[in-house]
Amino acid sequence: MGKNKKVEPKKDKVDTGAEDYVGDKKEFDPSFSGPRGIKRKPRDVPCVIIFLIFWIGMLGVGFLGVNIGDPTKLIYGFDSNEVMCGVGTTTLFGCPSGTTQDMTPFKNLYWPNPSDINTRYCVSKCPTALLETVYYGPDNNTLINGIPGGTSEVLYKCVPKLLAELDSRTDTGNDTITLGDLLDNPGKVVEYFLGQAYEHWPVIAVSAGVALVVAFVWLIFLWLFAAVIVWITIVGIILGSIAFTVLMYIKGGVIDATELTSALNTGLNYIIGVANSASIFLTQGQLTNITAGNASIASEISALNDVMDSVPIDAKTAEILAYVFTAVSIILLILFCALIKRILIAVQIIREATKAMFRVVSMIFFPIITYTWVIIFAAYGLAILIFLGSSGSFNPFTLSFDDVKSEDLCLFLRLLGYAESLLNSTVGVQANLTSVNFTIPGPVMNTLMVYHLFGFIWTFELVRAISFLSIAGSVSVWYFSRNKKDVSRFEVFASYNRALRYHLGSAAFGSFLIAVIQIIRILFNVMMNRLKKAKDHPVVKFLWVAINCCLKCLKRFIDFLNKQSYIQVRQV
Repeated sequence: MGKNKKVEPKKDKVDTGAEDYVGDKKEFDPSFSGPRGIKRKPRDVPCVIIFLIFWIGMLGVGFLGVNIGDPTKLIYGFDSNEVMCGVGTTTLFGCPSGTTQDMTPFKNLYWPNPSDINTRYCVSKCPTALLETVYYGPDNNTLINGIPGGTSEVLYKCVPKLLAELDSRTDTGNDTITLGDLLDNPGKVVEYFLGQAYEHWPVIAVSAGVALVVAFVWLIFLWLFAAVIVWITIVGIILGSIAFTVLMYIKGGVIDATELTSALNTGLNYIIGVANSASIFLTQGQLTNITAGNASIASEISALNDVMDSVPIDAKTAEILAYVFTAVSIILLILFCALIKRILIAVQIIREATKAMFRVVSMIFFPIITYTWVIIFAAYGLAILIFLGSSGSFNPFTLSFDDVKSEDLCLFLRLLGYAESLLNSTVGVQANLTSVNFTIPGPVMNTLMVYHLFGFIWTFELVRAISFLSIAGSVSVWYFSRNKKDVSRFEVFASYNRALRYHLGSAAFGSFLIAVIQIIRILFNVMMNRLKKAKDHPVVKFLWVAINCCLKCLKRFIDFLNKQSYIQVRQV
């Protein structure tokens, strides 16, 4: 008889330090339905409260801006007598009492001397012929010559045609001023772009609509031809880099188009010779086709050479670009060879993503919601910035005339309203002028503009975050569902609802981090622009580029962490 063996009861393995321990085994739950079956509660509620309080402040700033701002200031501008061009009736300064002028026809703002931005007048037409002005400055006795040449109208501003003459001038304070100094003024830049946005908003709206349509078309093509698009994109980038490199070599004179044609002929003749030596005899028709193709390519290269001659890039710059893109092309080829397996995996992932999109069709149309919110907030934010930017005031100025009759000054000012009469007129006026500036917001208004801009960026990033959470949630539901047909085609809207109810605080916190980095970048660049001449110093330029690069990298890193966090958030 055999001996009875004592069987020891099995014990569950709980030693978490063992190498083969992979966690507690979970029993199959047929009722598991992914993120839809999880009981949730709102997260990061304090962040939502802070965001709402911030928006209450933004509404207050908006109310203030609407009440004290006037967007027409950004379009027409003001003359030196603080009279708005193109609007209303005003009393002419320096003229006999009661002399008024309807300013409606005089919509264009004109600077007699473009290097003196403080002396400006409203005119009906911008002068198109020679106009010279000479006058005394407040601190020196040297006459300042005007800028020769006519002007042309740009956004109701009379811009000199001969910008080359504005390289360096001396203003009324005997200080050298350049065109770059005028354009680099942050206030003027803001005024210019806000004025353009206010005047051309229909073009901006149409452009946004076109971008929306293109995005839909791209989604459809990605849905139908995912693998083809991936490979075409990768190969297109590599070939485009190589083609641009060759073009820059031709433009830089490193490669001659005739030499390229000669090399092509040599290569084709060599191929024909190899074929003949290998007893692979080409027919006359094949030889004719090769010769014709070679001639066609040579003709195209010649035409390309003519086109490259017209490209506004000097040979030295083109040569440098050629060397840089040679390195870029080589790196792209190496990466392509090294990462081809990962590319194949990425293609499969994209295919799976298109399957999810095919099932949850509403994802294709979901960007409409995102676009709608972006357009609403962008329109509101831009409108308030325009009102805030047009809420400035004037600094008064003084005039002390030496033996100049008020009638002469009146004549001078009125003549400026009719550009044609200036051609044969000479009026002498001697005066001491202090600065006359339309001040785009003072310190308090600047602070309000920064506050509003930060809130706009924060809100924009929050809209992006909610959109990402919604799409991630719908894809998560599709992925964890065992029966894909049970997933609603409108699941993305249910996911959008869950994101707003439970994860708004998390999205607000992540978008706040991005907004902080963005506003720091903006303020840093404004500060660097105000350095004027110092910003041209090599050390300052290096620090400018380096800090900007670091901030941009930090922004992308935080953005990457946010996306990974949002994906995890959608699972709980």
